[in-house]
Amino acid sequence: MSVPTVNPALIGLQFPPVAVVAEAGQMRLFAKATGQTDPVFFDERAAQGAGYRAIVAPPTFVYTLLSIGRDDPYDHFDRMGITLADTLHGSQSFTYGVPLCAGDTVRFEWSVADIYEKKDGELTFVVFRINATNHRDEMIATIENVTIVVKR
Repeated sequence: MSVPTVNPALIGLQFPPVAVVAEAGQMRLFAKATGQTDPVFFDERAAQGAGYRAIVAPPTFVYTLLSIGRDDPYDHFDRMGITLADTLHGSQSFTYGVPLCAGDTVRFEWSVADIYEKKDGELTFVVFRINATNHRDEMIATIENVTIVVKR
């Protein structure tokens, strides 16, 4: 039986920044997988005709890009002493800035924003805050991701 404990002293912990190039093929695949039909997600001419520099990423792709750019998308749990099997996805929210376009290099800076418990310590909520900026230092998105650690 695993008994996860997430130390509240980890609030403020910053993870190494990650930089990833947004590739058009990845964006098109994500657009197709999420049922997008607008040509700005697939065709560069259509995107440029709509005022974008290149094809534009569908909503939430920016978070997928963070996972693509890491050798182990869950290594932050190891660093915090959290077993992946004890986690559940709680929630995720996005505040968008400028559109993410193919060819952009995205820099992710992220940290633990909060840790709190519910259900008499049976559930621990870990709030991650992720800032994504492009190579022009423009904010693409701020992402808040909540992971629930379940005491088993």
